[in-house]
Parts: sequence; C-alpha cells; structure tokens
Amino acid sequence: MNNRQLESKIRTSFAHACPPVEGEFDTVKPVSVRRPQWKRMLAAAAAFLFVVGAALALPLLQPPAAAETTVTLDINPCIELKVDGTDTV
Repeated sequence: MNNRQLESKIRTSFAHACPPVEGEFDTVKPVSVRRPQWKRMLAAAAAFLFVVGAALALPLLQPPAAAETTVTLDINPCIELKVDGTDTV
C-alpha cells in the first residue's frame, strides 16, 4: 500500500465518520441556565464562613512576640525588664 492509497482510505473513513453538516449555526440561541436560589445562598454563606474563619484563625497562627530589648538592673533585688517590638514592657 503506497501513500496515495493510504491517504485515500483515511479521507474515505473520515468522510463516513463525519457527515457534512447542513444548515446555519447563526440561528442557534444560547440557553441560559438559572441556578436555584438556595444554591446561591449556600455558596454565599460558605464563602462568608470561610472568610470569617480565616480572619479569626490568622492571629492564632502568628508566633508570640519575642523580647527585642532586655534591660537588667543589678540592684537588690534584681529587676529585669523586657521590651517587645511594639514597645510593650
């Protein structure tokens, strides 16, 4: 079998598998699908709970503030003061 015969068989097979389409496709109108109201409300509630949960969990994920400065006074009794990044003693 040479290339011409092979190409001829492929064209014939393709022509039989995909018949020619007749008519115009411009007349087809898109169909709008309206989702039920409860699905929209459920999706909005889930998104709201996700945002609120993330906002509440964010402070829990941050490490505790470490002392940036340490001041030690050697006076009887010893006193040690630590200051963090927000200047809280």
